[in-house]
Amino acid sequence: MAIISALRSRWRPIFEVQKTVLMLGAAGAMLWQHRGGVTRAPEKKVAVPPQPIDVQAAPTRGMPTARVAIVEYSDFQCPFCGRVARDTLTEIDRAYVDTGRVRLVFKNLPLSMHKFAQGAAEAAMCASAQHEFWPMHDLIFAHQDKLSAADLNVVAQTVGVDVEAFSRCLSTGQARAQISADASEGERLGIESTPTFLVGRYQTDGRVRVVEVIQGATSAAHFKDVLDPLLAQR
Repeated sequence: MAIISALRSRWRPIFEVQKTVLMLGAAGAMLWQHRGGVTRAPEKKVAVPPQPIDVQAAPTRGMPTARVAIVEYSDFQCPFCGRVARDTLTEIDRAYVDTGRVRLVFKNLPLSMHKFAQGAAEAAMCASAQHEFWPMHDLIFAHQDKLSAADLNVVAQTVGVDVEAFSRCLSTGQARAQISADASEGERLGIESTPTFLVGRYQTDGRVRVVEVIQGATSAAHFKDVLDPLLAQR
């Protein structure tokens, strides 16, 4: 018994270290799942909204005659949002948006865990006030490691906005109300992670009747599986 006791005492520190490593690994996995997006659908699935979504105040890319919309709730600092913007949505733009069949609608959902997300959202919406949202959007997502106020000013100058008007928009907080409205709407819809996409058809009143929710950094093929049947409907 004394030998067994001695062995237990000898190996206990190693067991405790292993236990700690396993616990930290599990916690890290959970944190990774919720840090601004997921590569698979989150455990909490967002339900299809029972009411149409108002998109009239949101930046939109695509032809006004398109009857199908992808409404994206996104965070400019979210790495998964960046991946989708650079890869998946580039394919969707080429196949569906540029051909006039689908419109892409952007709504801001800056997550509190991302310290630069709110500032980036305000910069993008201030660029939107000068009809330069999408160039700003694309450059921000292309350089997500440069989201300081100084970096965003450089991006704004690169896309060609009026610098004085842009600075005035930022300093007076003109964009905050719309960003807050987007975020509040996302919260009401149960959206807790980014990116989240609501896919649906435009109604005659300009709102979007959602038929499918896509969560996380998914592939263009997944979008195709949702969009093609919807586009085939009369």
